[in-house]
Amino acid sequence: MAPLLDKARLPDLAKLRRVVETNLTVDDVLTPFFYNSDPMVTLAALEVYIRRAYRAYDLRDVSYVALESPSLLVTEWRFQFPDHPVERTSTCAGD
Repeated sequence: MAPLLDKARLPDLAKLRRVVETNLTVDDVLTPFFYNSDPMVTLAALEVYIRRAYRAYDLRDVSYVALESPSLLVTEWRFQFPDHPVERTSTCAGD
Protein backbone atom coordinates (compact mmCIF):
# COMPACT_ATOMS: atom_id res chain seq x y z
CA MET A 1 0.00 0.00 0.00
CA ALA A 2 1.37 3.40 -0.91
CA PRO A 3 2.31 5.70 1.99
CA LEU A 4 0.15 8.46 0.48
CA LEU A 5 -2.94 6.81 1.94
CA ASP A 6 -3.66 7.22 5.64
CA LYS A 7 -3.95 3.60 6.80
CA ALA A 8 -5.95 4.63 9.85
CA ARG A 9 -8.66 6.09 7.60
CA LEU A 10 -8.92 3.25 5.08
CA PRO A 11 -12.43 1.78 4.70
CA ASP A 12 -13.31 -0.67 7.44
CA LEU A 13 -15.21 -3.61 5.96
CA ALA A 14 -16.85 -4.37 9.30
CA LYS A 15 -18.45 -0.91 9.24
CA LEU A 16 -19.41 -1.16 5.55
CA ARG A 17 -20.85 -4.68 5.74
CA ARG A 18 -24.46 -3.55 6.40
CA VAL A 19 -24.44 -1.48 3.20
CA VAL A 20 -22.72 -4.25 1.23
CA GLU A 21 -25.23 -6.88 2.36
CA THR A 22 -28.45 -4.86 2.22
CA ASN A 23 -31.23 -5.95 -0.13
CA LEU A 24 -32.00 -2.31 -0.87
CA THR A 25 -30.82 -0.80 -4.14
CA VAL A 26 -27.94 1.52 -3.25
CA ASP A 27 -25.72 1.28 -6.34
CA ASP A 28 -27.10 4.44 -7.95
CA VAL A 29 -26.51 6.36 -4.71
CA LEU A 30 -22.86 5.26 -4.50
CA THR A 31 -21.59 6.66 -7.81
CA PRO A 32 -21.53 10.36 -6.79
CA PHE A 33 -19.21 9.39 -3.93
CA PHE A 34 -16.65 8.08 -6.47
CA TYR A 35 -15.75 11.75 -7.06
CA ASN A 36 -15.79 12.98 -3.46
CA SER A 37 -13.06 15.43 -2.40
CA ASP A 38 -12.14 13.10 0.48
CA PRO A 39 -10.22 10.12 -1.00
CA MET A 40 -11.30 7.88 1.89
CA VAL A 41 -14.97 8.48 1.08
CA THR A 42 -14.20 7.59 -2.54
CA LEU A 43 -12.46 4.36 -1.47
CA ALA A 44 -15.35 3.39 0.82
CA ALA A 45 -17.86 3.92 -2.00
CA LEU A 46 -15.72 1.90 -4.42
CA GLU A 47 -15.32 -0.92 -1.89
CA VAL A 48 -19.07 -1.14 -1.32
CA TYR A 49 -19.78 -1.00 -5.06
CA ILE A 50 -17.22 -3.71 -5.90
CA ARG A 51 -18.37 -6.00 -3.11
CA ARG A 52 -22.01 -5.61 -4.17
CA ALA A 53 -21.29 -6.06 -7.88
CA TYR A 54 -19.18 -9.17 -7.28
CA ARG A 55 -21.49 -10.91 -4.80
CA ALA A 56 -21.93 -13.86 -7.16
CA TYR A 57 -18.16 -14.45 -7.17
CA ASP A 58 -15.63 -15.42 -4.54
CA LEU A 59 -14.06 -12.01 -3.86
CA ARG A 60 -10.52 -12.66 -2.65
CA ASP A 61 -9.18 -9.18 -1.95
CA VAL A 62 -9.79 -5.46 -2.47
CA SER A 63 -6.74 -3.20 -2.28
CA TYR A 64 -5.96 0.45 -2.86
CA VAL A 65 -2.95 2.42 -4.07
CA ALA A 66 -2.50 6.19 -4.40
CA LEU A 67 -0.34 7.23 -7.31
CA GLU A 68 1.47 10.57 -7.04
CA SER A 69 -1.19 12.01 -4.74
CA PRO A 70 -4.14 10.77 -2.65
CA SER A 71 -6.47 12.08 -5.34
CA LEU A 72 -5.11 9.65 -7.98
CA LEU A 73 -6.41 6.31 -6.71
CA VAL A 74 -6.19 2.79 -8.06
CA THR A 75 -8.49 0.13 -6.67
CA GLU A 76 -7.73 -3.49 -7.47
CA TRP A 77 -9.77 -6.53 -6.61
CA ARG A 78 -9.16 -10.23 -7.06
CA PHE A 79 -12.01 -12.64 -7.56
CA GLN A 80 -12.71 -16.18 -8.59
CA PHE A 81 -15.69 -17.72 -10.31
CA PRO A 82 -17.49 -20.15 -8.01
CA ASP A 83 -16.17 -23.69 -8.42
CA HIS A 84 -13.52 -22.53 -10.91
CA PRO A 85 -9.80 -22.62 -10.05
CA VAL A 86 -8.65 -19.60 -12.10
CA GLU A 87 -8.38 -16.33 -10.17
CA ARG A 88 -9.07 -13.03 -11.97
CA THR A 89 -7.92 -9.48 -11.21
CA SER A 90 -9.69 -6.24 -12.10
CA THR A 91 -8.40 -2.70 -11.69
CA CYS A 92 -10.11 0.67 -11.58
CA ALA A 93 -8.08 3.88 -11.79
CA GLY A 94 -9.30 7.43 -11.64
CA ASP A 95 -8.62 10.86 -10.31
